[in-house]
Amino acid sequence: MVFEHRQEEKSDIFLANIGSEEAIKLELGPGFHREPSIDYRGRNIVFSSETDSSKGEIYLADLDKMKLINLSNHPDADFQPSIDDNGEKVVFTSERNKKSEIYLVQLKKSKPEKLINFSNDKKSWYYFPQISGNGKNVVYAKEDARQSIWVKETENPYASKPLEEDHNYWYMDPQISRDGTRIAWTRVKKQESSNKKKIFLADIVTGDKFEISNGENSERPSISANGEYIAWLEGSAIIGNYEIKVQDTKTGKIEKLGKSLSSELLKNEYLSRDGVNSTTHFFRISPDGKFLGIFLPHESGAIYGIGNPHKEPGLMYTVDEKIRDPKKKESLYGDDK
Repeated sequence: MVFEHRQEEKSDIFLANIGSEEAIKLELGPGFHREPSIDYRGRNIVFSSETDSSKGEIYLADLDKMKLINLSNHPDADFQPSIDDNGEKVVFTSERNKKSEIYLVQLKKSKPEKLINFSNDKKSWYYFPQISGNGKNVVYAKEDARQSIWVKETENPYASKPLEEDHNYWYMDPQISRDGTRIAWTRVKKQESSNKKKIFLADIVTGDKFEISNGENSERPSISANGEYIAWLEGSAIIGNYEIKVQDTKTGKIEKLGKSLSSELLKNEYLSRDGVNSTTHFFRISPDGKFLGIFLPHESGAIYGIGNPHKEPGLMYTVDEKIRDPKKKESLYGDDK
């Protein structure tokens, strides 16, 4: 698993193996290195990097060859990368044409190409691309006269379809299963408080779509590879805490996992770009749905947890430039069941 460790003047990326008590910092030089995405084998990591001389580039860290490759190589800002399971395709958001568009890089080729390339579509803005594990589908949010969530085939320039669209809502945080058949996203009504977010799930094979969250405010979904498990945050900054919920989509059963999280831990987790609010994905459910990785800001560094929400309590580790004791840990799920 990979995660982002933020400090005031820089942001680093760490790599951790499940079962290990130590996280390794990728030596990427000065700057803000963010939004890591790792392939299924754990050998290729893509991330965005902003430095004094760059507004934002997309890099690939090849851990087998120990190479760092600039995939975007453009003076304008590139961000929000996502890599498929085989490490062959990468999608990202770019502002290179004075608007927000989505580009696709096929790593056997050298030049990024627009994923959506309609000549008459000059007023739409695109955000939050996530590619399926098999590399066949990409889910993304679209902003124009009507806000919407779309899914698109990577090999067919015209095979796009909306999952939901309505000018009264904002859509964010789309997530897609490994096989590309199930998609989850966050929806919030524009006129209502930001504490009224809802999470929806769509099956693009059957065409079914339904709300899976049952709380007043739910956000930041993460979906397992086969779409059988979905995790999300439920709570409110007003109430003062959040809970982690996981649903077995076969049975519909929803469980609360472990401790409630203080809203203070989630402050500064929102980014704003051209008026569109984006949440950083601070936890991820593993492809098999058995493990959950949690990444939280902390006064001494980034915290990450690895645990099986269905069987065993997890552990929480602290990573810090000065504190390198791998034994510094506490129970993640065991104290508040």
